[in-house]
Amino acid sequence: MASLDMLLLASQFPECLYTITNIVNRSIVSGTFPQQWRTAIVKPIPKKDIVTELKELRPISILPCMSKILEKIVCEQLSAYIEKSNILPVMQSGFRKGHSTTTALGDVVDNILFARDRGEITALVLLDYSRAFDTLNIPLLLSKMKYYGFSDNCVSWFDSYLKNRHQIV
Repeated sequence: MASLDMLLLASQFPECLYTITNIVNRSIVSGTFPQQWRTAIVKPIPKKDIVTELKELRPISILPCMSKILEKIVCEQLSAYIEKSNILPVMQSGFRKGHSTTTALGDVVDNILFARDRGEITALVLLDYSRAFDTLNIPLLLSKMKYYGFSDNCVSWFDSYLKNRHQIV
């Protein structure tokens, strides 16, 4: 279901395309993510019909539709740069086109079977990265971006994007 602001925006398209393009370009060129777009409205959605405990609610964060448009554009540019520069390992599967959990699982199974055929023992350690974003080390991420050749402006944009985020319920 589309949000009201997205429906309003879509109803005025293409009349507002120039303005949207201008806002997106200014954000990218200035290296800043608009502060007004960093506040999420969190809506608790019930996981089942009758809620008796808080754990039965699923928090859904709703951000302004313009922030989602800007995020999508930056994501596409970032993905293109990462792929072109061969920054990620070949079998890195998360959030990449043409890669999936099936791709990753197939590679793991293949490696295990290959090792077994050579008479080797395999140990598999699995980690659960749920809520990984909550523990993101922003300075380390930005430092790695500089190391991998991202422009200072790009690094500033991500610094701005990741910091000073707020939520209301």
